Amino acid sequence: MVGDSRRLAMEAQESAAQLGWPAWYGSGMSKRRAPQKMPPGYLALLERARRAAQNSAPRKHHLVPNSYLSRWSERGNIRVTRVDDQYSYTTSPAKAARETDYYRLESPDVDPEEVPPLLMEVMLGEVEGSGKTAIDRMIESGSARLDPEQAAEFAWFLGFQATRGHAYRQTQAQLTNELFRLQFGEITDDGLRRLLNKRGRPTDDAGVAAARRMIDELNAGKVRVSEQQAAVAARSAMSAYDVGRQFLDRNWQIFTAPPILITCDEPVVPIGGPDHRRSERGGFASVGVVVFPLAPHAILAMFRHDLRPAPPWELTHVEAAELNREILGASARWAFERPARHFTQRVSVPPAPDPVAFEEFESDGRRIIRTYPPTRWTGPDAPDWPVSRWWTS
Repeated sequence: MVGDSRRLAMEAQESAAQLGWPAWYGSGMSKRRAPQKMPPGYLALLERARRAAQNSAPRKHHLVPNSYLSRWSERGNIRVTRVDDQYSYTTSPAKAARETDYYRLESPDVDPEEVPPLLMEVMLGEVEGSGKTAIDRMIESGSARLDPEQAAEFAWFLGFQATRGHAYRQTQAQLTNELFRLQFGEITDDGLRRLLNKRGRPTDDAGVAAARRMIDELNAGKVRVSEQQAAVAARSAMSAYDVGRQFLDRNWQIFTAPPILITCDEPVVPIGGPDHRRSERGGFASVGVVVFPLAPHAILAMFRHDLRPAPPWELTHVEAAELNREILGASARWAFERPARHFTQRVSVPPAPDPVAFEEFESDGRRIIRTYPPTRWTGPDAPDWPVSRWWTS
């Protein structure tokens, strides 16, 4: 896809619009935000989700698609490793990386007729189906060249993989809590009284004292402010579209490798390159390359347009191992590989950092706070960027 990817990206963007992404991927979470018109595809999804919700029993939801993990399966099993303590075991892809009702959109503030609780689960099933088809095609052809509609669908699939897991939710949770603390952590009692009055809460001394206790516990880290799980899950689905669009404006290239590549629960991995800090995870729009393992023997690399990778399109054992370390470092909790291999069990990476780091500055008497997502590579012994030839061509 190198060379004419801008034209293909524009065609894929047009296909994305024709597929109705902006119109229905993020439909309102309440009656006042519902779109006036919904495409037939969305109406069909709603009906399927309503039927699925008739059985309200808790469901096990995959953080990574079963069909994707199956590419690492041998005799029905894959190796699963909990990265921070390297506890490792084998199990079927169907039982790996699951959590109960992880995507369930259920809340007192949500109309279940408009937004059925299992809507996101049904939507993910659609996205995963198109993603599997695209991966099959790329592996079979050895090329990242997809027709515009399929490229748009696959970019959306990648967007979901980047936002559906724990990393996105943990980042949102910490940002919500810290922004609330920054806004209200130093509020005076008079300020609390005005805020309570604005929100229709009791403003007597007892009401102010109760609010003060909550603020004190927030500052002490004893309580946290967070959104409902349904709201965070819905936001991850809405963000997937914007994230996916960024991949369409990159040069896509398939690299084959010895069949040793791993994957993880955050398989869309941004790699900054020499113009980025090793300790900071760059954004998908700015990093040098974004990689996505397709199978133990193939990986998709999406390059920024100023980078022009050159053949060979085959990775050496050393380059594959360097990428494996990068993928392992990008994980939130779990890494996966073929069951007979033990890379994830034997190679350690630093512990996962807090989801968000904060830097404070003073400028013209004003306090400026910068936030960014840190990586595991925060110490002086951070490894070099993987696949050195990607940065020197």
